[in-house]
Amino acid sequence: MLTAEGGTAYEHACTLARSRDIWGPYELHPQKYILTSKDAPLASLQRAGHGDIVDTPEGKTYLVHLTGRPTTQARRCVLGRETAIQEAYWDKDDWLYVKNGPVPSLHVELPAQRDDSSYWSEQRYLFDSSDGIHKDFQWLRTPEPERIFSTKNGLHLVGREAIGSWFEQALVARRQTHFSYDAETVVSFSPDDERTYAGLTAYYCRFNFFYLTVTADSDGQRELLILSSEASWPDGNLKLPLADPVPLPQEGKVRLALSIRGKELQFRYALEGQADLTDIGPVYDASILSDECGGHQALVHCPL
Repeated sequence: MLTAEGGTAYEHACTLARSRDIWGPYELHPQKYILTSKDAPLASLQRAGHGDIVDTPEGKTYLVHLTGRPTTQARRCVLGRETAIQEAYWDKDDWLYVKNGPVPSLHVELPAQRDDSSYWSEQRYLFDSSDGIHKDFQWLRTPEPERIFSTKNGLHLVGREAIGSWFEQALVARRQTHFSYDAETVVSFSPDDERTYAGLTAYYCRFNFFYLTVTADSDGQRELLILSSEASWPDGNLKLPLADPVPLPQEGKVRLALSIRGKELQFRYALEGQADLTDIGPVYDASILSDECGGHQALVHCPL
């Protein structure tokens, strides 16, 4: 019986027990944990647990499991819960052991060819498929995605509720898969009301996000504004004061971009016809977009 123990954070573990009878009694593994990082704070793979045993046709045994790779001294896992694999073996005592375990190894030899070229290649989405949205993208809370977007001749978002809403947001998300990355989108949006927004967000949840948005001021002048929330649950309030807004022409597309390098996030923008991006706002702490901060992904968002 392979069980998960210790929650899903830094006490996470795989525990193994066995019995001749499904109803027990069960005998616990001599190591107690066959996989865990809970007593190895310097290991590269942390929060290891929730395992499954896999046998290959060649007779080798592996353990696949969940894990996290923390960054910064605050040990924040900005890529969330990832999947890892460990080589394992059955010893003479008929117990399963993880090779070099119970602490998981960062590098493992596998009987397969490794090809991560697609992982490192640029991903470009044109939203021009009649088959719907690309499989990389997700949305929140509704089984009726046609209520919040369509992909006919581009991605069209239907304004719904604010980015901090518990309920229906017009938010389309691609999961963050790298510690450092650049994300860009071009927005065509001409609001005349300060209650309407559309833009690019780095988002963990309604409590933890950074949002570069095209909106308007109280006089209807179009502008760029950055909204951020860096509070853990249950607070989730906007961080004030906001960065100074940047006035925009009333018409024309706006190119929005963000760059994350480790824990540093910088927003950038360019007006239609401009080749170079311009920095906007301060450098933010992107590491708060992590499990440890309660609440990652480059997303496109449009509330009404």
